[in-house]
Amino acid sequence: MISLAGQPERQPDRTKPTAGYLTAEQDLSGATYGGYVNVSDTDGGFSFRQSGNALIPSAAFPKGGAAGSGTPAASQVVACDLIVDGKAAKTCVKTGNNSFGPEVGSVFFFMDGKVRDDRLRYDSPVWNGFQFATSFIDGGATDIALRYGADWWGTTVVASAAETFATSLGHSACAAYCYSSGTPSASATLTGQANGLALQYGPSAAGSNQFDGSASILHPSGLNFTIAGGVQDPIYHDPFGQTISPTLIYAKLGWQTPTPFFDIGKTAFAASYAENDDTQYKGDTAKDYAFQMAQQIDAGAMTLFAGYHHQTLERDFASYRPIDLVLVGGIARF
Repeated sequence: MISLAGQPERQPDRTKPTAGYLTAEQDLSGATYGGYVNVSDTDGGFSFRQSGNALIPSAAFPKGGAAGSGTPAASQVVACDLIVDGKAAKTCVKTGNNSFGPEVGSVFFFMDGKVRDDRLRYDSPVWNGFQFATSFIDGGATDIALRYGADWWGTTVVASAAETFATSLGHSACAAYCYSSGTPSASATLTGQANGLALQYGPSAAGSNQFDGSASILHPSGLNFTIAGGVQDPIYHDPFGQTISPTLIYAKLGWQTPTPFFDIGKTAFAASYAENDDTQYKGDTAKDYAFQMAQQIDAGAMTLFAGYHHQTLERDFASYRPIDLVLVGGIARF
């Protein structure tokens, strides 16, 4: 059975989903376990490695030795001549080749409403496939959502959209240029950073007005197409004081075998593309190219899945090596 969320029906979620939760996650590909619009769900704790040395303006590092930021060594603080938000940056922190850079979870964001939070929520009855929802969220934020689900002459169609008004909620910038382990080491090392703990603030709707939506179509032939997107209008600036406009685009093309390749169950294949811009810093561009597959084992109520992801990050002041990720797994339902 397919729900209006475009996902298999699940047990009631007791973790207080807001009205906008799942509005960016419509996906009828049958291959979501190998990857979907929430790229960070796959490898959010992995870090991009810095390629070559870089000069990062000292303004990127929080004052007062904030937890997780570390303190630059004296040898890392050097004179520089960069322009940040129209102003000259004269002091920079020099970071070394292969330093642990930003975490995947700090530059990819699926803009799925306010996700989960303490809230009061109302869901209307379903009328001709449409359902309206709204919630009043702890801290003064609100959201509204509209969902749709129907079968058109054998073709399944699901869609949803949400507007989240969260300017009343405080936004926390990530520490140390979003580097995963505090101040990056100046040496070319492949080991973890010596100072600071990984304490990064992942992106969220807080401090912005956010719009997101998604849609997915499944044809009787098994062909399917999924799109999702979002945009934020934040009241805050990036840590350099620059105006940002975080955006998300996502597209997936897939095929589910209408007649199983194997007697054990249906097989699904999909390829997807995700891009986040300006998530933390002006000029950020994070991309994820992925291929997923899933094999149902009906007799055992199981799903075996695999995925391949190629992820890149472009950012001013530093360059990063791509991440290539392969994952395999299985889920058994009891």
